[in-house]
Amino acid sequence: MGKTIMAMRSAGDTLGRPYVAPPGTPAQVLDILREGIARVLKDPEMKEDVRKNKMEIQHVPSEECLRLVNYVLNQPEDVVKEAAKYIKF
Repeated sequence: MGKTIMAMRSAGDTLGRPYVAPPGTPAQVLDILREGIARVLKDPEMKEDVRKNKMEIQHVPSEECLRLVNYVLNQPEDVVKEAAKYIKF
């Protein structure tokens, strides 16, 4: 159970600051957003700005974000109760 709790705790670190859309957003719109973000991440000018400003960008694909969120939200009750002792929201 300890490994599960640590994985739950570190999910937020992996997700960082994701872009989200409200429930019911059409798949076409989500595809446009995903493709746009992918293009921006490949843009040489953006990459140069990131380098000049000594920033770091780590892209987490939407599938991985969804997997992590579902993992955390679908834990059994006993795991949630135990995790609540260590993780405060």
